[in-house]
Amino acid sequence: MIRKAVRRDVRELAQLWARAFPGERTAEQRMAQLEAGGVFGGVETAFIAEEDGRTLGAFRAFALAQHMHGTLYPMMGLAAVAVDETARRRGLGRALCEHAVHVARERGDVLSMLYPFRPAFYEALGWGTAGQMHVLRFRPEALATRADGSGVRHAAPNDVAAIADCYERVAAGSNGMLRRSARIWRSHLEADGVHAYVTGSGDVEGYIIVRFGRAAAPDEKPMYVRELIADSHEAYDTLLGW
Repeated sequence: MIRKAVRRDVRELAQLWARAFPGERTAEQRMAQLEAGGVFGGVETAFIAEEDGRTLGAFRAFALAQHMHGTLYPMMGLAAVAVDETARRRGLGRALCEHAVHVARERGDVLSMLYPFRPAFYEALGWGTAGQMHVLRFRPEALATRADGSGVRHAAPNDVAAIADCYERVAAGSNGMLRRSARIWRSHLEADGVHAYVTGSGDVEGYIIVRFGRAAAPDEKPMYVRELIADSHEAYDTLLGW
């Protein structure tokens, strides 16, 4: 039986996911996230498979919205599909995904997105590859720019709304970008070690979110660019030049 999770399931869910995805977060951290709400929601987003009172599997069905071709569509973000190690190779993973699709249809979602642990598994269920993520590493001097970055300043707390507005302007004309709630923005801008910078003479015309890393040698200290959004070529060049 697959049912919607409730608060009493938090510990079982956290322990299942800690075993299924080792090294990401501890069971205690997962419990705290489920109880507090997390970035995309708390225990209300989870579904649990059980047999004779024993937890066999679970998934999360996030209620999101995605920009596609100028329209914002309701979308299910499928995540944390996990099967207990004693119940694998019985088709439960497939059953969990099929139930997730049923949940999405019932609430009116017309799109679904996930990050697959094995693409072939989800392709067999109807999902397809929509994009790939690449991690590029290079020295700053290897990047040609058309601006010196002098119009960039550190983002202030009162810039958050303008940053969100800039994101929405760009998202509305793009494909695949998600609508972001205040909780999602906090996770992007208030995470430990994250810094945001903006450009624009009046409104924020572009922003960049970065994290500075550590390296063995001072001249190899990396800067990780988590996001760069700009609604004009000039703003993009300025941020890139910075």
